[in-house]
Amino acid sequence: ASSLIINLRDYSYYYFIIGIILCKLMKDNDLQRSLRIAFCGDRYNALLVRCLTGGNNDNSEFSQSLTSTEYKIFQQGYQTTEELKNWHTRKSYIIQQSNILKRKVITTSDNDNNKKN
Repeated sequence: ASSLIINLRDYSYYYFIIGIILCKLMKDNDLQRSLRIAFCGDRYNALLVRCLTGGNNDNSEFSQSLTSTEYKIFQQGYQTTEELKNWHTRKSYIIQQSNILKRKVITTSDNDNNKKN
C-alpha cells in the first residue's frame, strides 16, 4: 500500500523518530531504506505541495494525519510561504531571517574561552 494511504500517526506520532532510533540500535539497513522510501516518496511530495499551496485552506484535518517530523516540516513550509506572500504584497515591512537559519556564530574569542575552561 502507498505510504499516503496508511496513517502512520495512528501507529505513533513519533513514527519516523522511533524508526531512526531502531535503525541505529539494530543496525538494520533494510528498515532504514523502508523508512526513507516511506518518507521521501509520496508523503513528502504531498506535504510540500500542501504547505506551499495551502494558503487559504483549512489544514487542520490534513495536519491531524502527520507524524511529528512531518508536522514540523509542514509548519515551517507553511510559515515560509505565508511570509513570502506577505513580502510579495509588501505586507511585511521588516525582512527577518528564518528561525531555521538562526545559529550561534562561534568567534575566535569564544574558542579561546572554551580552551581555557
